[in-house]
Amino acid sequence: MDFLRKTFLVNSLAVFLAFSSFGCSVLADSLLKPGDRVVFVGDSITGQSINHPQGYLHQLKWALNEVKSNTAPTLIALGGSGQSVGSWQNVEKKSREAETFLDIRGVDVKTTLDTGADVLIIMLGMNDLLSPYISESTEDLDAWAERYRQLLNSIRARAKPRVSALATITLLTDDPVSPKNRVRNELNRRVAALAASEGCILINTGDEMLRLLQRGRVLFPDFHVTHDFCHPNALGHTAVAMAMMKGLGETEVTQKLADHYLESLTPKADKLPLLSYSVSADPAAQAYRITYWLTSAPGSSDAKPDIRLVVPENWQVKPSSISATTGVFTVNGHAEKLITTLSIVAKAGNVERTCEISIPAPWLVAAGIPNQAAWPGNVFSPTNSILPFETDLLNGKGFDRPIIYKGKTIPWVSHSAGVDYTGGADPASIDPYGIIFGQPFDALYAVRWIFSEKERQVDITLSSRIFAGTLGMTVWLNGEQLYARTLTAEPKKTATFTTSLHKGWNRLLVKCDHMSWQWQFSCSFSGNNGDKLDDLRYSVNSER
Repeated sequence: MDFLRKTFLVNSLAVFLAFSSFGCSVLADSLLKPGDRVVFVGDSITGQSINHPQGYLHQLKWALNEVKSNTAPTLIALGGSGQSVGSWQNVEKKSREAETFLDIRGVDVKTTLDTGADVLIIMLGMNDLLSPYISESTEDLDAWAERYRQLLNSIRARAKPRVSALATITLLTDDPVSPKNRVRNELNRRVAALAASEGCILINTGDEMLRLLQRGRVLFPDFHVTHDFCHPNALGHTAVAMAMMKGLGETEVTQKLADHYLESLTPKADKLPLLSYSVSADPAAQAYRITYWLTSAPGSSDAKPDIRLVVPENWQVKPSSISATTGVFTVNGHAEKLITTLSIVAKAGNVERTCEISIPAPWLVAAGIPNQAAWPGNVFSPTNSILPFETDLLNGKGFDRPIIYKGKTIPWVSHSAGVDYTGGADPASIDPYGIIFGQPFDALYAVRWIFSEKERQVDITLSSRIFAGTLGMTVWLNGEQLYARTLTAEPKKTATFTTSLHKGWNRLLVKCDHMSWQWQFSCSFSGNNGDKLDDLRYSVNSER
């Protein structure tokens, strides 16, 4: 997490006020005609538009039938898991000669495209970012856009649509300023330029999903628009559906979707006031920004609220209180416990609301180290690539300077887990996509110093919550190797082993070699025989 997120947070209340009345402003005239055949081309998100019980095609079919009844269009989805712009070029070519099936049972790409489409909507790019199939370079992003142009023209030549539309890429992680989302923004700029140059409608699915996320966070601190930080959840699918109808000028259908599916984001009066918050962290500076929102019932007391943030001893907070429905507290303190708990207390008239805020202990991480040699034949081999600086790390040296390797300079950064990434705010979790964009065969090292009041036996558990990807893990405690295997090949992507903490400071060093796709792991301690490990203290400073 970082302070760049503050723009997203501070603007959220204004977004909520605009979105809460739905904001159907300036929509184009309807581009749909009675009985149109609408074909959607995409990846697993398009596949889930049908395969998810509340996918966006299900929602669209319901809303269109409500508004248009017997003149509603026919909707057909061609969605394939893992598909990128480049791989869809191969799908299109193959389907010219042979039946080709993707995620949706019984739907043939060849038959669908050869039959034609009145309206064509393409939404691709998520897997180009996730795998990734691209780098961050301008040349690579431009080449991606050219592949997209070629694919668009190939599909148009076969389906001969009256209307063609390109939908922007939806959120990858729920942090709008994550490295993945920053590159996503660059791709979406190219999608917009391609739509303009090729005479296509631009559908702002990415922006619609972000607006919905912002609206939800004003009300609920754990609100999400994805179910795995990649694929939309039910409300995320609503955002996609609304964006598509807005783009096609279907004002009434868009409103129908909002009224029906977003009801939970208009809380009933008896649930108000609601108190929500978001955390932005700079653990290296031991600094945190707590942004809060207090949503009261319309017509409630005009008395100014009193908002206070309660922090542990030796922590500092500014200001001491705020008398407004939204504001920001700045907090400084050393998160030396595994979880440090803050409390935000809001009093409005005779009503009081309290939220507990968990600040996880940080890790010190160096991510983005090229290490393809650890994957001979795409099989993890931890002894096949011992990096030249690793011996120093095992001896407790080198954490005060960047790693320089194969022409790259990789800094050590303090990193805190957060709700916007795979693994959530689990203090044991690291999602490197909160630090770097990443490339296939990247590696990382993560370190923590852990103080124990006594010598004790502990269990270390490695786990991962990724849905796609391969992770090779190596773990050392005080320089002793404890584990070196493919974590994602373990049952339930989990492995537990027993070791001992010394009395005093202990150094936990974790290396994660990543092949491709998602990248997240957790490395947690648990005590034996009822030992709750309450006395443990954590640091990312080798000098403590």
